[in-house]
Amino acid sequence: RFEGNQAAFGGALAIYRRRANALVECDFSDNYASSEGGALFFQFAEGSFDRCWFWGNDAGGDGALVSSRWYDAGTSSTVGNGVCSFYDSLAFLNGGSDSPSAVLFTQYDANSRYQETFLRWWNCTIMNNAQSGVTFMGSVTDVKNSIIWGNDGAFAAGTYNCFPGGTGTNIAAHPLVADPIGFDFSLLPDSPCIDAGTGTDTDGSVADIGARFDLNRVDCNGD
Repeated sequence: RFEGNQAAFGGALAIYRRRANALVECDFSDNYASSEGGALFFQFAEGSFDRCWFWGNDAGGDGALVSSRWYDAGTSSTVGNGVCSFYDSLAFLNGGSDSPSAVLFTQYDANSRYQETFLRWWNCTIMNNAQSGVTFMGSVTDVKNSIIWGNDGAFAAGTYNCFPGGTGTNIAAHPLVADPIGFDFSLLPDSPCIDAGTGTDTDGSVADIGARFDLNRVDCNGD
C-alpha cells in the first residue's frame, strides 16, 4: 500500500531510467506531488501495473495520477520503449483544485527533446477524475476494454471502450457500475459493458468492459 506520501515528482513512486518490476494488487491512495505525478512519475522509464487501485491522488502540476516523460534516444539514455502499462486497474476521484491538467499526462513536443511515450490501459475503470480527466497529451495510447466515465474533459480513443460519445466498437451508453461511491465497481446485470469487449474472460465468455478484480482484495502482499 502506498498511502499519504508526498514528493515533488511522483508522490508515491518515481521511476528514472529503469524498467520497473510489475506491481500487482497495490493500493495508491491520497498521495500528492507538488510538481508532477500525484501517484506515479516516469522519466526515461517503463512500468507495469496489474490489478492496482488509484484513489484520491493529486498534483500541483500535471498528472494527478501519472506523469510520464520520454527523451529522444539520441540525446539521453533510456530504458525500453517508454511503455507504461495498466491492466485490470481502477482510477477513481484523482485530481482536485491543485491539478491544472490531465489526471493522466504524457509529455510530447516534436520540436523539443521529448518524444512520444506509450500508455497502455487494458480492462481498466477510470471514473470521476477531476480537471482534464483522461486527456492524453501527445502520447501513443492503447486503450481497450475500459470504462472511462464521469471524468472532467472529453475522451475519444481506443476500441471496445465505454465513454460518452463512443462510436463503432465503443459504447456511448452509461456503463451501469453498481456503486462507485461505495467502491463497488462491478457491473449491474443490465450493463451494456457485459460481453461487449474484445477477447475472452476467465470463464471463456466474451470479455466484459472494465476492471475485472475484487477491490476488497487489493493488497501489495497479495493476501
